[in-house]
Amino acid sequence: MTADLRHVVYANLRKNLRFLRRTTRSGDHWMKQRDLVDALALQGISGWHPQTVSQVENGSRGVDAAELVALSRIFRVTVDELLNADAGHDPRPSIGIYEQLTWP
Repeated sequence: MTADLRHVVYANLRKNLRFLRRTTRSGDHWMKQRDLVDALALQGISGWHPQTVSQVENGSRGVDAAELVALSRIFRVTVDELLNADAGHDPRPSIGIYEQLTWP
């Protein structure tokens, strides 16, 4: 992967992860960084902290393949949807049901 492509892919991931986390309900509030850490732990991903989420969202940390798959499962999107950009488009399927989804 070229450096330019890597930059674009990680920029898309940062944008999409932040968007998904901030538009996903977790109980009575939008998903916080701690909620995402807990969800990742349920997927078998350990070692994440709220600071890790922040680092990924601001571009100072990447993700490995297992983390990427876990994130896609949590947000019910494909890995492709997490990594690609469609300017101004919600990476989730536009079927409207995601508005009713909550994370325990």
